[in-house]
Amino acid sequence: MTRPATVRPLDAATRAAVGREWRRIERWLRARAPKTYAALSTPGRSKTIAVAEAQMGLDFPDDLRASLLRHNGDGGSVVLGGQGLSVRGIRDTWRALCATGPHPEWNGRMIPFQRRGAGWGVADSAQGTVSWDDGIAGFATQAPGHLALLRRVAAALETGGAGDEWKPSVKRGTLHWQLDY
Repeated sequence: MTRPATVRPLDAATRAAVGREWRRIERWLRARAPKTYAALSTPGRSKTIAVAEAQMGLDFPDDLRASLLRHNGDGGSVVLGGQGLSVRGIRDTWRALCATGPHPEWNGRMIPFQRRGAGWGVADSAQGTVSWDDGIAGFATQAPGHLALLRRVAAALETGGAGDEWKPSVKRGTLHWQLDY
């Protein structure tokens, strides 16, 4: 461990805002994609996040922590076609990526929170921005933070519109995302 594991207070406004977006997503899933809704992960624990942060030597952005406290990974492909990682999955993936580095731009401050195809959804621990890393071309910033990403997902679900380049559909009660171009 690089530092003591300390549970940091979470900004109440951030937690409330993340909770609102997750409620929008959950409401939509419950009504239209019940299998995906049933597969949502249980809440994460503040202590588990604190231990991961200590082992990684960095702080998770507050909006990512709030999201993990709601769903420890998303249990499916809820966020734009990727598989949300649990806190332990984040830590283990971060360790592996730091050891092998998918490309020269990889650095230890990026927090992989989602597996998406051959790449990763990552949150920048210093800036809070969310990017996609395809493992080849590098990082492409997609949102100013995890909260903004959740808002985009909720809006795409509610309108049927594209979130990033992804469009939601439901087959047999399961949410799927297709590239929309």
